[in-house]
Amino acid sequence: MRGGGTGHVSVAGLACYRPGHRSRLIYRLHLYRGRKGETKAFTWSEYRDLLIAAHRQLPGGVIVLIWDNLNVHLRAELRAFTSAQPWLHVFQLPSCAPDLNPVEGIWSVLKRREQVRLEAVKRFGQRASSAEVAAELRVSERSVRRWRQAWLAEGTAGLASRGQAARCRLDEQQLAALDAVLDAGPLAAGYQDQRWTLARIRDLVARKFRVQYTIPGIWYLLRRRGWT
Repeated sequence: MRGGGTGHVSVAGLACYRPGHRSRLIYRLHLYRGRKGETKAFTWSEYRDLLIAAHRQLPGGVIVLIWDNLNVHLRAELRAFTSAQPWLHVFQLPSCAPDLNPVEGIWSVLKRREQVRLEAVKRFGQRASSAEVAAELRVSERSVRRWRQAWLAEGTAGLASRGQAARCRLDEQQLAALDAVLDAGPLAAGYQDQRWTLARIRDLVARKFRVQYTIPGIWYLLRRRGWT
């Protein structure tokens, strides 16, 4: 959320559920005033403090934490903290499954997808890096790179919403393995040149993961993963 100046306010929240009790939203605000030394987005230690506050406020003692793959959630420092807490059990959501994350419904009300993308366009004009934009807008760097490419190719119209993405047919481990194969290049995969084509990647996915994709389906999958 932005005011009239250069600062903005970010919100981090936990949607809390327990059978027989009313749901709760525990949240914290991060104020950025544009001053030297301030961080634009939540740091891992602020997420740590949010979890500690939730532990103190919620009855029952044990918290089952289910959260997404936001970059800061994957920081080694935060992983070390969560692993060391006997009262905290963490489950990481798979990629391409926003319907499994109840917090997505909250953020979708507060900040529509088009608004997020338009905010990203403003950062592009300020020459912000993909990492900075991703951290500030609570999205993945791959999404930011994809938006930047669409913006450069088609302008603001290229960022118009095309509806909710279809459920990904590969799990997180398979997606990571596919990224690794694509990074290694076609030669390492047994081809005679360094040219990835949609047909080759389709055949690779079918052979390696036994999942059948059409050519358009592979194209959409690669776009969601940030490949061009």
